[in-house]
Amino acid sequence: MVDRPLPKALTLNPQEKVLLDKKPSFSVTWLQHLFTLGLYHFWMLRTYFVLTDRRVILAKGIISKRLVTVPLEKVQDVTLTTALWLGYVSMSTAGPTGASVEKAGPMRARDANEFIDRLQQLLHGRRDFGGTSAAVVPDLADQIRKLAELKDQGVLTVEEFEAKKKQLLGL
Repeated sequence: MVDRPLPKALTLNPQEKVLLDKKPSFSVTWLQHLFTLGLYHFWMLRTYFVLTDRRVILAKGIISKRLVTVPLEKVQDVTLTTALWLGYVSMSTAGPTGASVEKAGPMRARDANEFIDRLQQLLHGRRDFGGTSAAVVPDLADQIRKLAELKDQGVLTVEEFEAKKKQLLGL
């Protein structure tokens, strides 16, 4: 889970849960520390590889900051690259401007393995066996319509209906 505060620029949705929060470790970045006379440590403190139940968040940099958030439904493929104790997770994503590859790393190989395992579990829960995207969660309007039907049938109270609707809408 999260053992440090997330960047101020990063705000989570009310029901969004952080599943993993990884960062570069000194054991894999000691050479960068040596060559930069320890200044690399400040970059490392501002680097986050966060996996939530809805998206992947990559934040890097001190002066030149880069914050990338990738919704899970946009992740097409994930690749793990390891060498000795060092690991990187690469994600192929689809977006309005075309496909791109986002890279999370460097991190310890076991952290990269854990990150990719959790990410693949989330992705497989959202895809069919053919590998094409098929959301398990029904369309938001359909969910609200079904809740309204349950309310009309007397299964849900008005308060329960409103609370669930707000939860679905992220309010």
